[in-house]
This record gives sequence, structure tokens and C-alpha cells, in this order.
Amino acid sequence: MELRKKSIVLPLSQEQAIIKEGSGLHDRLLRRGEINWTLNIPHYVASLTETIDGKEVVDKERIFALKCIDYNALQIEIHRVCYEDVLVFWNICSFCGEPSPHAMDLSKLNMIPMPSGSSGGKNPLFDYKLPRSERKIKMQYLTVAQQRIIDSERMNTGNTDLNQSDFMSLYSLEGCDPVTYEEVLNLPLLDHKFIRDKQ
Repeated sequence: MELRKKSIVLPLSQEQAIIKEGSGLHDRLLRRGEINWTLNIPHYVASLTETIDGKEVVDKERIFALKCIDYNALQIEIHRVCYEDVLVFWNICSFCGEPSPHAMDLSKLNMIPMPSGSSGGKNPLFDYKLPRSERKIKMQYLTVAQQRIIDSERMNTGNTDLNQSDFMSLYSLEGCDPVTYEEVLNLPLLDHKFIRDKQ
């Protein structure tokens, strides 16, 4: 039996990707070796992506270089080509602790539009002025590699350093060239809230 293939356009970069239906071999790749199997997801996505922008070698480094918006879209479309449109997942009730099944039709997901005022291109930048310090900033979308650093810290320590996410999302910060973690750390909380609301 021939496995399905599908051509998609990644929403941010506008690059064309060709993805394919997986088999049990791909499922085994997803669940191999790691204590936390979610660390294998980029390898799994790469194995089910034949080309991006016409380039036929798609490895984990190419996946790590994607902006998270394109990566998330790629994962959704891979799920659709492998399992069709309905995603079934279990949610644990925060009150009673009982699991309950839920279903979502992935073909009906609405894409959140890109904020206005971007520089455009594959790595759009967004100009803002921080509300408390009134410093000008340029923000960028995180890559898969950057998000993986944040996720790894949370898995290893149980803590999430939101300041790290704020730091990585800043392309420039007025009065600080290059942007440093310490400078971002010292921003007032209202500025941090603004940055997180824009991420």
C-alpha cells in the first residue's frame, strides 16, 4: 500500500513542504531511547518531512532552525496526513482528577494572524515600545532550538525561567547592544508582561 503525501505551505516562511504518512517504523522512532519521548518529536517530524523549500534533506537541524509557528503547523499537518482530521486527547479535570476524552477537528483550526507592523520575510521583526521603561524593542519569533532550551530546563529542573523566553524573543533592546540576559532580567515587571503578551 502506498503511503499518502501532502504538499503544504508553512504559514510564516511561506516555504513549501512535502510531508508523508508515517508507518510503525516512524512510531518506533518517536518512542525510542529517551526517558521523555517528547525529545524525539523533532526527529519524528524530520522523518515525515520529505522536502522544505525544495531541499530534499530534512534533518533535525533543519527542523530546529524553523520558527515555532512553522514547526507547529508542520506537526498539525503531519498529524492530519497520518491520522486524519480528528485529534482525540485526554484531559484531567483539575477539580475531581478524573480523565475525560476530548476531540478536536484540526481542519477547522483558525490561524492567529501575524501582528501588524512586521518587517516581513522569513524572520519578521516587530517594533514596540515597552510601557514602563519606554525602551524601544524589536521582537522575533522563537526557533524550535530556542524553545527546546526552555523546555529542557523545565524538564530537568521543574522550573520555567520566563525571563529566558523574554530574552530569546528580543532581537534588539534600546541601549543594549547586544541584548544580554542580565539587562532583560532587570526590566520592570510591567515590561516583562508586555513582552510575554506579545510572544
